[in-house]
Amino acid sequence: MTARWRHLWRVWRQRRRFEGEIDAELNFHLQARADQLQSTGVDRPEALRRARIELGMVNVHRDGIRAAVGLQGLDRWQSDLRQAWRSLRRSPVYASVAVLVLALPLATGLLLHGLYAAYALQSPALDRVDRWVHLHGVSAADPQLNRFTVSETDALLAQPPAALEGLYSARLLTLPIVTDRIRRGIGIAVSDNYFEL
Repeated sequence: MTARWRHLWRVWRQRRRFEGEIDAELNFHLQARADQLQSTGVDRPEALRRARIELGMVNVHRDGIRAAVGLQGLDRWQSDLRQAWRSLRRSPVYASVAVLVLALPLATGLLLHGLYAAYALQSPALDRVDRWVHLHGVSAADPQLNRFTVSETDALLAQPPAALEGLYSARLLTLPIVTDRIRRGIGIAVSDNYFEL
């Protein structure tokens, strides 16, 4: 696919040369057929006339070659752009409104995405990372227990241990997200003092 695009780009850049090669190729076939007819005893003007009739419309062959290479699509695209540019130059007010209508939602979307990425997708900056700890709840009966009960969590949040400057609660959640189909969503639920710490 890449080789095809490179070839198309090369042909498009050297368009005059490519068109000249098409004309030379078509002329070669015309002259070769005229020579063949002339060798059977037909005079040169008549041989050329018959060769042109047999070859058919040269423009149809040119268009076929352009289509095979892929230039017709580019030509249409270029023609559409020129036509659009001419139309917009004729009516500058319409052009301004069209640009505004397209640019305003795009700029708004980029701004909102930037704000969302800067604030919602970022965890708060951690000061003195070496002092952050992760507490797990364990008991003698179940050493694998890793969740505190609601009452234990509330008590810890209300009065954090003296060695800690602050404490927040976080819990991994897995919830279904229902759109056109059901998907699994993963998130973290945190206590309301998460952003204060």
